[in-house]
Amino acid sequence: ESASSIDGAIRGYRSVTGDAPIYPRWVYGFWQCKEHYDTQGHLLEAAHGYRNRFIPVDNIVQDWHYWGNLGWGPQWDPAFYQNPAGMVEELNSLNMQLMVSVWSKFDNTTTFYQTMEANGQMLGSSVYYDAWNP
Repeated sequence: ESASSIDGAIRGYRSVTGDAPIYPRWVYGFWQCKEHYDTQGHLLEAAHGYRNRFIPVDNIVQDWHYWGNLGWGPQWDPAFYQNPAGMVEELNSLNMQLMVSVWSKFDNTTTFYQTMEANGQMLGSSVYYDAWNP
């Protein structure tokens, strides 16, 4: 096919970039998300509730505030999430995936912020990391 056809253009693009991988089936299923789950127990209770009611959920989303009282950042507060690895294992045993929302903002009291600030990775004097300055 000629490069001037749509199929030819796509073939040329794929020859340069490589084939696009097919995502696993769960990616195309239902993703359960709410404003946030406030504890590991509540997240697992919701997951089990969906399974017990035979509601097909492939992915459950832990949105913000899993850091609890540790300051805004990507760390699990053990007061609310005692065993994040065990939580993921339990979700996987239910044939469910976990997606965690991550943010570009870090409380300046966290080690994440302090390390990134020391390495010049924050955006000016803000609490947001500089994605354009790796």
